[in-house]
Amino acid sequence: MKTKNILLLLMAVVLSVPTVFAQDKEVKRAKRQEKVKAMKIKFITKELSLTESESQAFWPVYNKHEDDLKALREKNKEVRKKYKGKSIDEMTDAEATEVVDNGMLLREQKLALDKSFHNDLKSVLPIKKVLKFHKAQRKFKRKLLKRMKGGGKHQRGQNRNREHGPMQD
Repeated sequence: MKTKNILLLLMAVVLSVPTVFAQDKEVKRAKRQEKVKAMKIKFITKELSLTESESQAFWPVYNKHEDDLKALREKNKEVRKKYKGKSIDEMTDAEATEVVDNGMLLREQKLALDKSFHNDLKSVLPIKKVLKFHKAQRKFKRKLLKRMKGGGKHQRGQNRNREHGPMQD
């Protein structure tokens, strides 16, 4: 009886370990996303020199757009999951058509969201700040990618912060 209980307890522990690691990975990913989001908010606010009233009008519009894009990506995940691991050569013509058409539909829907967002931006920011926003988006993405590629604290013997500057540059 004791051996059976010990065996059951051991099995429960062994089966729960992957779940704990998966949850830990999700928590780390969520923390990393929150950190990037905070850096982006700070970066964009600085780049645009947003006043308090502009900031109060801008961020809800921006956040809605980000939520809409996230929903669109989630919707697109379903088709990608359906064919995950399947090579193009293994697909039927109908499946390949679905993948291609879905990609086109996704781009059309993203363009419609971007157009709507652009019009919303123009209603809450001066047009020059709208232009600065698009430039800041690209600049932030480049800095983030550069930072991710850099990885270590030093690159080519130089202090990474001095070479690339902090995200506030």
